Amino acid sequence: MTELTTANAVITVENVEKLRAYEPEAEKQIVQVLYHTYPYCGGGRFVASGDTKSADDNGMIIVTKGGCRWKRVTEGEERGNILLWGADPSGKNDSSSAIKAAIADGKTRTVVIPHEGKFVINETIELGRVSLIGGSKDHFGQKAAYSSLITGSDLDGAMFTKVGKNVIGIAFHDRNQTHTALEMTSYVNLVQNCSFHNFKSAIETPGGVDLSLLDNTFTSVETAIHLQDASLCTTSRFIRNHFHYVHDCILVDGELYGASFVDNIFERVTGRAIHGKVIYHSHFQGNWWEHRNGAEEARCVTTEMYQQLFYNTASANYAVFGWINVFNSDTHDNRVGGVMTGEGNVVIRTPTGQALRIDHESIKSECDQWTGKGDLTLETGYDKVYSNVGDFYIMAGNNTGYRHRDLKNGSLVFTSRGNDGSWQGKLHFLQGKDDDGNDLKESYSFPSWSIGGLVGEADFQCDSKVRKTTVAIPQQVLWDSGPSTGTGCFTEIDDSQPGRVRFLLEDGAPQLRNYLIHCTVHTRGVMCDGIGHVNVYGGSWNAYRRAKGFDVFFIDRETGEAKTPDRFCLMLAHVEGNKLEE
Repeated sequence: MTELTTANAVITVENVEKLRAYEPEAEKQIVQVLYHTYPYCGGGRFVASGDTKSADDNGMIIVTKGGCRWKRVTEGEERGNILLWGADPSGKNDSSSAIKAAIADGKTRTVVIPHEGKFVINETIELGRVSLIGGSKDHFGQKAAYSSLITGSDLDGAMFTKVGKNVIGIAFHDRNQTHTALEMTSYVNLVQNCSFHNFKSAIETPGGVDLSLLDNTFTSVETAIHLQDASLCTTSRFIRNHFHYVHDCILVDGELYGASFVDNIFERVTGRAIHGKVIYHSHFQGNWWEHRNGAEEARCVTTEMYQQLFYNTASANYAVFGWINVFNSDTHDNRVGGVMTGEGNVVIRTPTGQALRIDHESIKSECDQWTGKGDLTLETGYDKVYSNVGDFYIMAGNNTGYRHRDLKNGSLVFTSRGNDGSWQGKLHFLQGKDDDGNDLKESYSFPSWSIGGLVGEADFQCDSKVRKTTVAIPQQVLWDSGPSTGTGCFTEIDDSQPGRVRFLLEDGAPQLRNYLIHCTVHTRGVMCDGIGHVNVYGGSWNAYRRAKGFDVFFIDRETGEAKTPDRFCLMLAHVEGNKLEE
């Protein structure tokens, strides 16, 4: 074989089939092939090689009838372009063998689906650890101007199996909604910027570890994403996917742990949007659910096992027109457990009916009616050896960034939702434990029938027995040559009789019940001579210890004659129901 001169080194051959019939005329002869099989596609330069062993692969190596080898001249990832292996971009002929040949080449880890064309798949293709890359996607996956892969009439099974790496920028289309597009390997997979149209099942994977599905579109699909069989699926990411006219969107047969659902759109979905056996330690952010397309109302996230959405975080998720928002609803049973934000609220919820809600003006413990009361604990920090515990402050004021000398102090208000906002709870101060491990406490309450002051009882242990004693924070009343501080609650005060001052409440007002009065006389030589009770009705004090007022009597210490002091004070405490136990 003689070497050609520079002037006539390159000749032109129409296609690959005619290249097989052309024997090289010189060593390292260069031939320009116009196209592979179909006009204007898959051509390129080939050079004559002294290789005598390589097989004809119908893409990179072409073997002549005489046994000579033509080897294609390529650069980088170009050798993965399926047009170079004989694929038909018109969609009229099967391109399965061309794609299989590109995968089998082994010298590139990327198979390229060109932007210009649609390619029919009539045979299931095992992709393995090779990436499938296209130029872009179409919303419905069938326009010739996009990287489209379409199921052929002879396809029996999935389009691609054992997909173990990346699939990017491909438009997948099923002619009759009977096939699966991708069967993944479940470990470190990426599907991005792809569209899936009219499939029975778009993506299936046996579980999922480090699975990423980003910027994909699913339309007219029965099941979009199905994580099958595995008991635990971890670290999967579902980001900016659009599900439109889909029945089931994301189904997980096992437990879903550590997943992220961000900025997905579920529109016109008739089945389940996100569903798993159990979903926990996962994140939901910026997702949108809209319209049920005629289906009955449904939760936007569901689990196979009841109340098994827990330890999750969520923010800015919205569900409208037939979708139940499980993130920011007022009830908490079988909702998403974890930390939720939205509508100006932070909700820390269990999926079993209880939650803590924080907004711009309150911290509230909430519970569904069937769960009973919801306790709330505020605890300061402490060091590891429990030797120092932080102080607890409640501060009311206007944080303006500079000092105000005339800033008024705020108030600590105890109120409730019922009884016109009146607070009827108790203040408990824990004192320790008794011999049986029960709490010893001092308790105070504000009885609705009283005119002021806190009443209560305290536990103490004596001779291995827990006893109770009466405690109270009394109401203060001052007389200073006439009614003074603390007397405003009485509608009538009468001192016309020497040595007696009568304090009365209006009929129908809160009553005095089993009250205690301590009198201190400030005027020297005058002493208190006892307390009298003014009945609400005949015998009310003797029978029920109820009174509408009381008389305070005074006498001159030396003469014993009735005398009203210039100044005295009363401490009034209401202790109904409290007595020293035997």
